[in-house]
Amino acid sequence: NTGKEIKQGEAAIEVEREGETAQILSPVDGVVTFVNSQVMSDREIINESPYEKGWLFVVEPSKLKKNLKGLFYDEEVVDFINQEGEKLFSMANEGMRLSADGGTTVDDVFKELKGEGWAKFVKTFLRT
Repeated sequence: NTGKEIKQGEAAIEVEREGETAQILSPVDGVVTFVNSQVMSDREIINESPYEKGWLFVVEPSKLKKNLKGLFYDEEVVDFINQEGEKLFSMANEGMRLSADGGTTVDDVFKELKGEGWAKFVKTFLRT
C-alpha cells in the first residue's frame, strides 16, 4: 500500500500463486510512494513486460547511501548470478525434472515445484 514503510532485507510484498506464497525482500529502506494498479487487474503484465509495465511499486528511499553498501555491483553481480544458476542446476538434479543437457526448457518453474519443492525454492532463492 502507498505510505507503507519498508526496510532493507525485510519482506516488502507477498506474492501468491495457486495457494503458494512467497515474500519478496526490499533492497532498500523507504516508503512506498506509488503502486502499479495495472498489475493488480492484469497480472500477466509481470511476465510479459517486467521492466516497462510489470513493475510493482515505487519506493522513496530513506537511507539510500547506507543501503547501497548492502547491494552488489559490477563483477559481484555476475558472480552472484552465476552462483544462483549453480544452485538452480543443483536443485534440478535433485529431482525437479529439469534438464540442462538439451532437454525441454521449463517456462514455468512453479509448475515443476509443488509442496516441499516450492518451499525449498523460495527459501533458497528468495531468502525468506
